[in-house]
Amino acid sequence: MPDENQFIKAIKDNEAVLYKATRLYTDNPTDQKDLYQEIVFNLWKGFDSFRGDAQLSTWIYRIALNTAILFLKNKKRRGHIVPLDTIVLVEEKYDPVLEERLKILYDKIKELKEVDKAIIFSI
Repeated sequence: MPDENQFIKAIKDNEAVLYKATRLYTDNPTDQKDLYQEIVFNLWKGFDSFRGDAQLSTWIYRIALNTAILFLKNKKRRGHIVPLDTIVLVEEKYDPVLEERLKILYDKIKELKEVDKAIIFSI
């Protein structure tokens, strides 16, 4: 059984990597939440098996990347789904200029090949 406190600390320390993966490999907030949950679940399953051969952040990055790629492949098989939360948007601290810039950036990154996305993701 993994140490829960160590796991939570690892997730918090590497949260930016997890969010970056969800934004690069998914298009909508629902999928981003689902992918984030899937990555955390896979990290939890494998946390005991982490041997320390690499840095923890590198291991988390690889799990996030592999999970995101698998999530994307599985989503393509399922077809197109329109989530309800994209229709009704409720944001407290919504900055439309920043959101538009981020959307443009992520749209351009999504046009890249999988390997190129992985390189951008590692930055």
